[in-house]
Amino acid sequence: MHPVNRLPDISVTIPLELQLTIIDELHYDESLPPKEKYLILSNCSLVSRLWFDQARQWLFYHTVFVIDAYLMFFDDGDDNQDTEEFIQLLNAPYSTIAKHVQNVDIIGPDHHHRTGSEEEYKILTHLLERSLPHFEYPIHRLKLYRVAWYSLPSHVRDDLIHCLSTVSSLVLEFTEFSPLTWSEFLCLISEMCPALESLDLGLPAALFLQWKSPLTAPSPLPAFPSLHTLSIRPCDTTESLLSHNALHSLPNLDTLELYFSIEKDVQYATKCCAAVGDRLKYLVLGFSKWGNMEDIPGSLISYISPPSLVPYHGSVAISISLSKNVNLVTLDLAIEMVVQKDVEWVSQTLSSLECPRLDIYLQCGSTFTPLKDVNLLLIEDALLRDESKVRRLYVRPWRHGARTWFDHKEELLPEINRRGLLFW
Repeated sequence: MHPVNRLPDISVTIPLELQLTIIDELHYDESLPPKEKYLILSNCSLVSRLWFDQARQWLFYHTVFVIDAYLMFFDDGDDNQDTEEFIQLLNAPYSTIAKHVQNVDIIGPDHHHRTGSEEEYKILTHLLERSLPHFEYPIHRLKLYRVAWYSLPSHVRDDLIHCLSTVSSLVLEFTEFSPLTWSEFLCLISEMCPALESLDLGLPAALFLQWKSPLTAPSPLPAFPSLHTLSIRPCDTTESLLSHNALHSLPNLDTLELYFSIEKDVQYATKCCAAVGDRLKYLVLGFSKWGNMEDIPGSLISYISPPSLVPYHGSVAISISLSKNVNLVTLDLAIEMVVQKDVEWVSQTLSSLECPRLDIYLQCGSTFTPLKDVNLLLIEDALLRDESKVRRLYVRPWRHGARTWFDHKEELLPEINRRGLLFW
């Protein structure tokens, strides 16, 4: 090629810092669909060694590597192929992909009603043997899902313990640690995860799989010096963990994520919030309401199958008291407000707030629920009774209700909207 027609060298025309910034901006560009962003970053990794390292960092840093024994055993689809191809890349000569992986999900073969078979656990063991030894760099988040800890061979558990030694976020869902007692289980987690900052004890069935009856937690709890976030379902099984004496040993705990489904659980949630007291800054309350079809609009029932899985609204009469959480900064009510009884429950909970100027997140709206059937003025009254209570109110749509409810925001929360406190 004649020198005149040769394309200019990009490294000469664009400073190094700007080249790296361009790749970073591609990663942070939320307007790009994930698949398109992945393709662009993949192409960037082919430009040069410099671009290769920078693009690869974003390609794998937030990628959740899923080791799915259930899919490998029962499914021959794309997910199965992706898992196998990724493990092959990990084992390729001179591969450095593992150093970019920060999040790992391990999905085992257990189900709600049975432990996985010996053959299924052989598959999971084979997957873990070929992948875990490559994670020599710190993993920040590890999730165990449908896994029986002591069904894994000791050498695989050792590899997992090595990974857990650097984990700052641990998620356990439907994970069985039998025959450990509740106290032994907490001590095990404390020893394996010295850097733990966030502990998610998962879906309700996780604890009932591990222990069939209420248990006594050690008081105080084992040392979790760095733990600041606890996600749990308040219930009979976890009641002892939510006491003042138990939570007192978590001095840095300032974030709670509580998910409940029946009236008794709400009482436990109130107890937990009171135990943390003025340390609590960030609170998420999630309500999983499943039951019969009382109080459900007929238009909603017709959209849900089977009918036994219709969300049950209006069954809980007890609100949560937050009067002791005077330093609360953010309150996220992940409650599906689709009928008026939900609004009443939320407004009663908001009325108990004693903290000034906090950000509140609400979830409401549905194409199944006519606007005339839901009166949000109760919430507005609860918040404006003390004008210093709310700094900003963020309203998130529930599924399909975004456009309709947004168009009527001036009618739904007129005074909060007029004061410029309402954000959608």
